Amino acid sequence: MYYDTDTEIGRTAEPEWIHRQDTELGTWDVHDCEARRGIPATSITERMMLAPKADTPQARAIRAHEMMHAKVSPAGDWEQWQQRKVASTKSMIVCEELRVNYLCGKAGFDVMTHLTDGTETADGERYACTNDWRGAVSMAIATAGTASNKPFLNGVRRHNKLWGKALLSISKRAIKEMDKAHRTGKLASTTQDRASGLSPQGFIFTEKMAEWLDRLAGMPPDDVQDADEAGSSGETADDKDSITVTHDNRGGNKPQPLSEKDYLNKITKVSPENMSKANAPYWGELNILRLPLTVLTKGNLGKKRSPANVG
Repeated sequence: MYYDTDTEIGRTAEPEWIHRQDTELGTWDVHDCEARRGIPATSITERMMLAPKADTPQARAIRAHEMMHAKVSPAGDWEQWQQRKVASTKSMIVCEELRVNYLCGKAGFDVMTHLTDGTETADGERYACTNDWRGAVSMAIATAGTASNKPFLNGVRRHNKLWGKALLSISKRAIKEMDKAHRTGKLASTTQDRASGLSPQGFIFTEKMAEWLDRLAGMPPDDVQDADEAGSSGETADDKDSITVTHDNRGGNKPQPLSEKDYLNKITKVSPENMSKANAPYWGELNILRLPLTVLTKGNLGKKRSPANVG
């Protein structure tokens, strides 16, 4: 995937060597850039790439990442994928990072050691301090399976341990889903998807994961009871993940916060397997709860005799 030179430039990515079934071959314009998150980029339709040329393991991992984008990411059909509205555009971009990183690892590149720029811990602290749950979930999924994931989670844990536990669970689930997709043999496919009529076919897995991300982003752990508080009260939540309802002094009902265990179980049940497949309808999760019987009635249920002027 690279061309070795004897100059100070080191190694240069050569996307011209890449062949795929849904784009035409041509000359690429490749430029050097800083090895920092957000700067390297690849435009398949314009055949332009920014990738570091330094002869370091980190630069090599980043070049592999950009070359994999050139190999498997959507080209001319990108706008059509967006118009399907199965998932948000931001979530599809995030989950495509996950798929590309996973495929780089399968191609033999050590993304678990070298794909990091050292800013992930600070990013984790920032997301936790600003309560940016969507951003934290996106970062956890985008870095899953790489050297960036652990320092990011460490940064989150410094300010919010529950977020750290939840994001670790999400990261592991993301890799597990990639393993399932890879076993189909279609994760890196660039052929046309029959169901959608779009290409590349492998992006259908990215779209599915992005819908899952959107669902998780709407489930922040805002109303989760602290573990110490729950232990001191002596109350336990329902193992079936139902919502506990209590009666307040004004005669109304108010939901009691979930425990950490119940919240982690709740997000685990939100699986990519339950997401829609090519916009196919699916059943939502049914939660059944028993409300407190707080209203007392006089007399028996049934017919009631009352005076009448006829009969």
